[in-house]
Amino acid sequence: MTYLDVFLFDSLSSGAGYCSELVNRNDDFIRVTKEILDSCPNNCDSACYGCLKHYWNQQNHYMLDRHAALDLLNWAEKSELPKNLSYDEQAKLLAPINYLEALKINGDGFKHYIRYNGMKIEIVVYPDMRIEFNSENKIFISDKELKYDFPNAYNKIKQSVVERIHTI
Repeated sequence: MTYLDVFLFDSLSSGAGYCSELVNRNDDFIRVTKEILDSCPNNCDSACYGCLKHYWNQQNHYMLDRHAALDLLNWAEKSELPKNLSYDEQAKLLAPINYLEALKINGDGFKHYIRYNGMKIEIVVYPDMRIEFNSENKIFISDKELKYDFPNAYNKIKQSVVERIHTI
């Protein structure tokens, strides 16, 4: 069984008791939370003013990601990890690499490859909640690294390519 600690607080000074009432309504709380996370009217990529962002949480906007929160709830509730990313989802996240230097990403409709100095190396984008993979034949990079820390992700990919060149 998986446990997840969630900390809630009333925004009123001294509290109004709303949070303590939720203890008795945990199933309803989880259900409504999942509905909010899963049904943004703007169908945003992470968070927007239609779903999670508002004036009172603006200091946390950079951390809000409704999809990551939904993944965490599914993991806590059902021990279910996010599904692998589709070819198109991976292509969208990898696309910016083609605008930089010598690394070029190509795909065959099933897999993505980096072509560099005549080499062809498969690259796989995996959901961040999964364990980081390690392989001599493939480069693995998390979706969140590409989305939120692109410079570091790019350097990691480039370093992996360089290491493979030196081992040949």
